[in-house]
Amino acid sequence: MVRKEDWKLLWHHGAASQLFNLAEDPEELNNCSGKGAKVEQELFALLRSYVDPAREEERAEAFIAGQQRALAALPGT
Repeated sequence: MVRKEDWKLLWHHGAASQLFNLAEDPEELNNCSGKGAKVEQELFALLRSYVDPAREEERAEAFIAGQQRALAALPGT
């Protein structure tokens, strides 16, 4: 998630992005993603300047897999 001025972008690996204008839609009911908003490209660039989303998804998946292995190794499971 990244926010700039009135705009908020939600990005989830493997799912559609969501883009909201919080000034006009504070309840985040109207997804503006994919409607050609220039701000969406700017927010994606801002997000990538902070983190590599694909790399973070890989790290999260590896962490979850490790947790699942640890749980499976517990006695009685």
